[in-house]
Amino acid sequence: MELILNYNDYSTPSSHNLHTLACVAFTSHPMKSIPATLLVMIFLASTAIILLATTSAVSDPHQNPIRLKQPVPVGLFVMSKCPDTVFCEHVFQAVLCNVSVPTTLDVNYLGEVDPAEKPFGALCKHGPLECLGNAQELCFRSVYPDVRDWFSFVSCLNRKFWQIGEDGYAEECGEYCGNMQPEARISDVKKTGKDYEPISDCIASGEGGELLRASIRKTESWGVNKSCTMFINNKLRCIHDGEWKDCDGGHKVDDFVRDIEEAY
Repeated sequence: MELILNYNDYSTPSSHNLHTLACVAFTSHPMKSIPATLLVMIFLASTAIILLATTSAVSDPHQNPIRLKQPVPVGLFVMSKCPDTVFCEHVFQAVLCNVSVPTTLDVNYLGEVDPAEKPFGALCKHGPLECLGNAQELCFRSVYPDVRDWFSFVSCLNRKFWQIGEDGYAEECGEYCGNMQPEARISDVKKTGKDYEPISDCIASGEGGELLRASIRKTESWGVNKSCTMFINNKLRCIHDGEWKDCDGGHKVDDFVRDIEEAY
């Protein structure tokens, strides 16, 4: 008796249908009429087809593509004692509070690497205290990398930015990091008790200077020479240099939030 395989009923080449096709081949006609050797050959061929289809489905990256969206990078290039920095970091604190997609924040500093300048091997536009303030912020981020901690610390320093680099001011802000909201007063914020000693060690050991020099070099590599310069998704988005400049798309909090979410 002739063995009939009805391909028209199983046109979709999935492993499930191929398995069903093999079952139909064995049950369409009485088994006693099919030679044993032919049955074995059909079984082996069907098994090979099933394995081939399954392997193809697993190995083909287009079969079930996995798309993992990456957080949108936001970059600020600043000088810690610069009023423009204070202004734009205040704006971006509000942006980060309102954006609804994953975002990474990177802050780097303008300056000039000069190994002869002690103790940080760098020159800063607003003097040695600004270099110290930059290094304190970088060390704090290195020790406490959660953006809710280190950017809150930066935001606290900005409230009296003219005191950045002065004795005791950074330690005071370290006590409140993680709880600072854009309009909060220090007197209304609960202390979090962050240990400032690792920050002092970072500065004293020379690590703070290394972090600052690396940050200045990164700023130079991006061709940035104004504070505060903002990038969203690795593209120049805006500059605040006395006033907003080069801000295609607007410069309000909602404008930045929109662009970040659209980039995602």
